[in-house]
Amino acid sequence: MKQSQVNELESDIANLHTQLSDGQTVLSSVKEMLARAQQRLQEAINDVAEKDRQLVETIAQNQAMSQVLEQRKHEDAEVEELRNNLVAKQQSIDSIQSRVTDAEAARQHKEVLEFGARQELDIAREEVKRLKEEVSGLQTMAANAEKNAQAVSAEMQEAMK
Repeated sequence: MKQSQVNELESDIANLHTQLSDGQTVLSSVKEMLARAQQRLQEAINDVAEKDRQLVETIAQNQAMSQVLEQRKHEDAEVEELRNNLVAKQQSIDSIQSRVTDAEAARQHKEVLEFGARQELDIAREEVKRLKEEVSGLQTMAANAEKNAQAVSAEMQEAMK
């Protein structure tokens, strides 16, 4: 019996060695699977970290673009206001130019009228001068005629005496 027990124990030990060897093989296989799983997990963590970094970068770019768009809207509004001011200024310039043109035409018309009035004044002055000369000549003739009449009257009175 001891031998059978020893044989049995040796058989059990051999079975245990086989089971241990099989367990070590399974354990080794599980360790390899665990290492691959850990590697894939690390890759997934790295991938998630990269995606997070990209997401943060994309959000920052989106915020920057939003700020740029908001600034652009503000600048566009300023440009539109400047355009409207420019149109208003151009309309003012056009209005002023129209008034200047009208004033220039009125000034030229006034100059023509003044020129005509000066000519008429010069003609009138010449006419007054001529008439004064005629009056002076007639006054001289009248004075001479009166002297002659007085002389004739004095001669007639002398002759009547």
